Amino acid sequence: MTTEVELTLMGFDEARTTTDRIKLHLETIGTELERARDLVLDVHARKGYRALGFRSFRKYAEAEFGKSVRRIYQLLEAGRLQLEVRTNGSHSEPIPERKLRPLAALPEGTRKDAWEEACEEAATEHNGKRLPTGAQVQAVVDRKLGRTEAPTPEPPPCPRCPQCGYRLEGWREP
Repeated sequence: MTTEVELTLMGFDEARTTTDRIKLHLETIGTELERARDLVLDVHARKGYRALGFRSFRKYAEAEFGKSVRRIYQLLEAGRLQLEVRTNGSHSEPIPERKLRPLAALPEGTRKDAWEEACEEAATEHNGKRLPTGAQVQAVVDRKLGRTEAPTPEPPPCPRCPQCGYRLEGWREP
């Protein structure tokens, strides 16, 4: 069940203030970076870039953030993923991007189930409510995509001396 939310477009002053806040948050780490993600998502959803005179979000990102354009798109994708996997009031805290990133490989509509499965596994392992690690999320995504771990290759046997049969351990080909 999806509910449509009507968004109001940003005005120039709000868009400029939000862009400046994004720049400030990008210079920090941790929860501040996650706050930048929320702001980037807001500017994109409410077309704040248009209020600043840009025809596209990409042009806005290039002009405002320069070399960080790729990072802005990563934050935008993480924000979208977080919105998709959040469930009625659960996970009200920002979900770290490293935990969301693996979900991008799944088709839209299956990501929430994968996230919930990873959360259940994390809770089972730790006797309670807990966010999964990035590795736990990746493992669930791999299972859903039918990927299996590549078997560890067997090391080649040590060669034997052709004359006496002595094992030549540590021997290296020239």
